[in-house]
Amino acid sequence: MTAVRDRQVTRACLSRIATLLLLGLLGACSRSVGLKITAVVPPPLIERHPVTIGVYYRDDFRNHVFVENSEDRPNWQIETGSSQVALFNQLLSAAFEQVLPMQHVYDGRTIVKGVIAPKIEEMQFATPRETLQDFYEAWLKYTIDLYDDQGALLTSWQTTAYGRSPDTLMSTDQVGIDAALKVALRDAGAKFSIGFFRDPGVRQWLTKQ
Repeated sequence: MTAVRDRQVTRACLSRIATLLLLGLLGACSRSVGLKITAVVPPPLIERHPVTIGVYYRDDFRNHVFVENSEDRPNWQIETGSSQVALFNQLLSAAFEQVLPMQHVYDGRTIVKGVIAPKIEEMQFATPRETLQDFYEAWLKYTIDLYDDQGALLTSWQTTAYGRSPDTLMSTDQVGIDAALKVALRDAGAKFSIGFFRDPGVRQWLTKQ
């Protein structure tokens, strides 16, 4: 009986070692990150202003891609542009009576009372391997420009957003980063809904509409 138990223990140990080796190989392969974020952000419950606003998405915003190719982050390519556009379309539709897409900050449309143009200033990530913590992290920094109906810049409001997701036994960098960035996008939506309309330049503009 002792010999049988010893063989069972040995098989269990070998199986565990094989699993750990496989996870190590998977972890090494996962260091290359290629993904396209498709986040779904719930519509914010905020006051809708009776204003027709224009929105201008610059090419680098609409087609935003985080790219890094270093020793620690080989071949990282994270596409966020479509999710960024979807996020702000939803935010602005909830905040204003009508939202019109613009090709420039001013194109002669008298119906538009102002134009909002978001920019991504910075995007950062951290993995458990880098921080020795048991979660993935994502940071975003935005500048939201507000122009008047003649294309003159009225104010530039800045905000940061943060998201993290727990590491799990079978997590890859793709899975962890995707989850953390989706949380960061939801945080960005909440920050905009609360903070943008407290900006003095935005408040002054709204009082004139």
